[in-house]
Amino acid sequence: MHNAGMKDDILPFIRFAYDEGVSPIFFLEDGKVIHGNPSVIKILGLESEAELLGKIPAELSPEYQPNGMKSVEAAAMQIRKCEENGYNVFEWAHKRLDTGEIFYVVVTLQLGVIQGRKILMSLWQEIGDLVKTRRLEEATAKKLARQVIELGLAKDAAEAANRAKSDFLSTMSHEVRTPMNSIIGMSELLLDTQLNSEQLSWIRIISQSGQTLLSLINDILDYTKMETGQIRLERVNFNLCSIIGDVTDCLLILAQEKEIELLVDFSSNVPHYVCGDPGRLKQILYNLLGNAIKFTPKGCVIVHVSATDGEKNEVILKISVQDTGIGIPKDRLEHIFERFEQGEGTIARRFGGSGIGLTIAKRLTNLMGGEIQVESEEGKGSTFSFDVRVERGKDEQEVLSLPKIDLTGKRVLIVDDSLTSGTILKNNLKDMSLCPDVAKTEVEAREKMKEAESSNAPYAFIVLDYKLENIDGMALAKEITQGTRKQGPLVVMITAYGRFASLDSMEKHGVSGFLVKPFFPAQLEAIFKVLVNGREKNFEMPVVTRHSVINPFEKDGSKSAVPSNLFMGMKTLVVEDMPMNQLLMTKILDKFGCSIDTASNGEKAVEMVNENDYDVVFMDCHMPGMDGFMATERIRETETASHKHICIIALTADVMAGDREHCLAAGMDDYIGKPFKQEQIADILKKWKNKPI
Repeated sequence: MHNAGMKDDILPFIRFAYDEGVSPIFFLEDGKVIHGNPSVIKILGLESEAELLGKIPAELSPEYQPNGMKSVEAAAMQIRKCEENGYNVFEWAHKRLDTGEIFYVVVTLQLGVIQGRKILMSLWQEIGDLVKTRRLEEATAKKLARQVIELGLAKDAAEAANRAKSDFLSTMSHEVRTPMNSIIGMSELLLDTQLNSEQLSWIRIISQSGQTLLSLINDILDYTKMETGQIRLERVNFNLCSIIGDVTDCLLILAQEKEIELLVDFSSNVPHYVCGDPGRLKQILYNLLGNAIKFTPKGCVIVHVSATDGEKNEVILKISVQDTGIGIPKDRLEHIFERFEQGEGTIARRFGGSGIGLTIAKRLTNLMGGEIQVESEEGKGSTFSFDVRVERGKDEQEVLSLPKIDLTGKRVLIVDDSLTSGTILKNNLKDMSLCPDVAKTEVEAREKMKEAESSNAPYAFIVLDYKLENIDGMALAKEITQGTRKQGPLVVMITAYGRFASLDSMEKHGVSGFLVKPFFPAQLEAIFKVLVNGREKNFEMPVVTRHSVINPFEKDGSKSAVPSNLFMGMKTLVVEDMPMNQLLMTKILDKFGCSIDTASNGEKAVEMVNENDYDVVFMDCHMPGMDGFMATERIRETETASHKHICIIALTADVMAGDREHCLAAGMDDYIGKPFKQEQIADILKKWKNKPI
């Protein structure tokens, strides 16, 4: 009874210690708080016991304990030790729930059974300032160590992800470019055959669609390469007119379908050959010109090209694309170069597009040492301008030379109702040392011709627009040349549109030359020289076009810029496992007059090289069995003993950063990426023909 009495007597003291004591105390059941005294409520920064109830110890603590262990795991471990031993004493980091401040305590955890319930009592004792500092330093050190480990793991994961992305891009690029090579290449070959107007239209659509798809693929791949820092610039000699012409040719059918006049204003101070990255320059221009045509419902689109001298041999190309399209709202201009930005959502739905073209253009321009900017007025049009730094290139010998005709001082009458087109053409002709006049109507044209005749200074050439406002250009051409075909002015018809009379019909109406806009000054100059030369030598010629200007006296209807049989007798081997691409290469080389053998794998290629004396081997890099790299290595090994060196050209869909270098390092002499054009094959053959290696 005495003991029982003592227990009853002591209850008030225990109650006092719990309610009024400075030591924080709380009770746990099933790992959750069921009671807490005023001291623990105060030290945790709470207002009432109700805020504490139901919480687990980890919720009253920072995420990690000083030893680096997560608080939720550490609390479970300490409770488990208490349940095993009946008590547990340990150091612990808690935090105030109002301020987040961390403080350190020594916890005495005691196990008891009250009214049949297993209860844990947690009694805290604060640790002194020196110990606090030591614990804080330990916690900081362990946190930093943990962060270093996590950063290392994150870095490894990021690098692995980049490698996987790079591998995927390389594979995707190769797999897509391989069939694209056949589509675009075969379309070009078909364009070199006799086709009626309907067939020609269909093939142009196929070719244009292929080029558009290729451009989109390039944009997607380049955007991802930029994100991973893998993009590199080439440095090769190239013809600037040819690069710009490739872009305008690709997009011409889109402009013609919308009856938009597509023009090129090429300043006389621009070098024809420069040294830089032609592919990237073409990509920038393709995106800007494609957008201009897309967003221009009527009017014209002009590519302006000029240049200024930089340091030493450097040239700063200044290119702008001007349109009369819908323009860009002022509030969207500053965001227009951001990815997936197209002015507004309705624009994307109305006109389509991926929304990354301008982003690609800006980043490529910056990589090439330049800047890009835009000026626009909503409802009136936009002008995108960019500059890139290149080096002055080395002029390359043309495949065939033009007649040596002096055009200086010859008079030219331009008949064009487009003020913009007439002004550009007039400036071009002045730069050629010709004497141009401009007439906007047929009435004005007749007056100027009469004045010229009466002053005994007749026009040597009439450059006549096919589609004048009040008269058909063909009718005016017939009127001008009626009765004066042998000695009168030579008429060159020009047009911006895709529908025009046949060349035979033009010839019957007195037309001597024909050009589709946009054309370059050099192309018009070449036609002038060929026509004058033909008249002086009394040649009977068909209508001279830019495609036939190299050899206008052959009436074979060929539309190719590369003459047939140019490389007659060159012995070539095509190593390609894809039948479509093998057929394409065979047709191109056959057209050039080459002798051709084929192999479908590396083993066969090595065998054929050992048995034959080839001038050039076109080697695909990826083939089943022995690939192109291994085949090249084997061929080079046999050459060591024979002291011969055969020219091996990599012909591959691998166009990622470093692929060219990889091919050259493997022993190949040159590189062409798929898809390629006939002109590229001709350039390679010309480069290596009879070249000592």
